[in-house]
Amino acid sequence: MILALAEHCPLFAAENKHLLHQLLGTVVRRWHVVAAPAPDRFRRLVTSDLWADYGEYIEQSYKTATTAMGGLLRPNDCGGCAPALLVDFCMLPALLIVENATTDGEFFRAVLGVLRPRVISYFNGPYPRIQIENAGGIGEMPKEIRRHGKRYSIARPGGVALPRIVAVADSDATEPGQETADARAVRQAADEAGCAVHILGKRSIENYVPDTALRSYARTRRDRAPAVDVITALPPVARDHYPMKRGLPPSDERPEIYPAEVPAGFGLGDGFIADLLANFTHTLDAQGLRERDPAGELTELLDLLEGNL
Repeated sequence: MILALAEHCPLFAAENKHLLHQLLGTVVRRWHVVAAPAPDRFRRLVTSDLWADYGEYIEQSYKTATTAMGGLLRPNDCGGCAPALLVDFCMLPALLIVENATTDGEFFRAVLGVLRPRVISYFNGPYPRIQIENAGGIGEMPKEIRRHGKRYSIARPGGVALPRIVAVADSDATEPGQETADARAVRQAADEAGCAVHILGKRSIENYVPDTALRSYARTRRDRAPAVDVITALPPVARDHYPMKRGLPPSDERPEIYPAEVPAGFGLGDGFIADLLANFTHTLDAQGLRERDPAGELTELLDLLEGNL
């Protein structure tokens, strides 16, 4: 986050010196940058030993504040602020809550590595700025959202809009514009908890895998080639909502978005996306991802995630 603290912030009081040390530790880790007070004023507000420990980091972060990514933390109730809670909030990582950390979570990491490589480091190291939370399925996501949302809302200071929690779920939509009851429950839980939420416009994360990556995958996994041929030949709307794991049901049980000649049962299997992410992430490229996502939904999602750091 971009920290803008008032000069009369309780953190500058002598009795809160240890809390200020903790807060500035997050600046050293590059979780946050200090936009206010300016370094010359900051130096006058703290003890000489604290400035000796952190002054260089404060000056460096101040220089980068105008170009830093992330939301602005500017508490608006200094008189009623609980300094310990403010520091707790700053020390919490941003959360990405997904149905399955090893598939959905790793897919978003792979996409970030291609489309926004500066963010991928935020997941790594001993103090990751973004933590992926595994809900254990879309049906469990509302409970996880409420659990984490309560913890973060207690610490979030007044006047701070960013929730630092982003929930992402499949729409499971069989046709454009649909949203399942499970997806609606995720959205409702996020709205009630004050968390950011994104329900995928396509059916699932598998539907965002570029055709080029699928064809490359099929050249090695030859048993999947027939299904890849069917999938990559689909019109765009049908491709967006195709059940990638199991393929289509019989023609009398499927939406009208599919051409009549598309055969039933041509899917890539339950383990497809895990296999792709474990062994074929090199096939994901920026051009292919953008061609598969002409509406820029992935960019919108990455903006949402980065804005909540």
